[in-house]
Amino acid sequence: MRRYVRAGAPPVLLLHGLAQNLEGWDVAVPGHSLAAHLFEAGFDVWLGNFRGHGRPPHRSGLGGRPSRVDDYGILDVPAFVNRVSRATGRRPFVVGHSMGGIAAYIHLQGCEYDAERRVVASPELAAHRNDALAGVAMVGTPPKLYWHSRLGIRALMKRQYFEYNELLQHVVGRTAVLHLLDTLPLHRFPTRGVAEWVNDAARLPGPTGVVPDLASRAVGHAISEALAHTLWNPRNMNSALVEAETRRTLDDAALPVLRQFVDWIRHETSREYTVKDERPPYVYADHLDRVTTPVLWVAGELDRIAPPSVIRTHGVANLGSADKSLLVARGFGHNDLRMGVAAPSALFPVMTQWLTERIPRTTWLMEPWRAPRAEGADPAKRGGGAMP
Repeated sequence: MRRYVRAGAPPVLLLHGLAQNLEGWDVAVPGHSLAAHLFEAGFDVWLGNFRGHGRPPHRSGLGGRPSRVDDYGILDVPAFVNRVSRATGRRPFVVGHSMGGIAAYIHLQGCEYDAERRVVASPELAAHRNDALAGVAMVGTPPKLYWHSRLGIRALMKRQYFEYNELLQHVVGRTAVLHLLDTLPLHRFPTRGVAEWVNDAARLPGPTGVVPDLASRAVGHAISEALAHTLWNPRNMNSALVEAETRRTLDDAALPVLRQFVDWIRHETSREYTVKDERPPYVYADHLDRVTTPVLWVAGELDRIAPPSVIRTHGVANLGSADKSLLVARGFGHNDLRMGVAAPSALFPVMTQWLTERIPRTTWLMEPWRAPRAEGADPAKRGGGAMP
């Protein structure tokens, strides 16, 4: 974990998404680090790397076996929350982007493993975990992997241009992809290396370019454009942000994690990892009513992975929380919700205000513990202001 220490201040824990690491919330582009923004706003900021993610000195171990999304919600989030609670004596907020938000609602549903490593849920554990948090902000988090499958006249009239996803629905969500992931002689998919190749190949060739070089760059440019329109709104990104995203925030993904996401796309839901259906899997999307802590759900207007209409009808509407809000960020896609061009002015202040208004004033878990200053990181290196 990385921490920006502000002893005695309300703690907030930031969780990254699929094939990312904690740098996604701490982008090394001036002004675009939510971690630095929250620190300057008066929060004690913690960032966590799920197992198998991150770079030294904040890299997390693999845990001895290939990981699943279930592990992140059942094992890692409780470890993060307990660490922050013990260190600060206060109930933390959690902010999760995409898969980080999924891990948060898995945690809040009281999910755990039984003796056969199948997912079960305890209402008592769910109540305890919800009470142990001050609130949760889920940013670009899909309640289920579902889209409007056809772009018809009605969708065009309603301006639902981003309510479908050809790449994920018609390419990734195939049985053949599952078979490929099951047969690849790899434990982790080299997301970072592939992204760096695409980023480099998409650039225009130099004066010494030859035909193979031109072909490579043409393919790289086509892939880059397809991914860009899927992962963010290109108008809300610039070259510095794309470079930071490619070089620092991306991480290799465990094949079982990718397999689980393909399974979710095929079945239009979010559920426990399955290979053989000996019994019906636990479906996370069906139990959002067990989330009772205050929730802010942030949706990008142009998000092709977690469309606002899906978040509204299958996410926010099903929460059990009496304090729940939906924020639709105009002009945002998916990953640019974390650090896009407009994020520091249009999104960071609104999220900060929501957190500030829900700071617990009197409820403490234990006596506050003052962390040594040496644990901190300098937010000025991540685009934040000067240290206090």
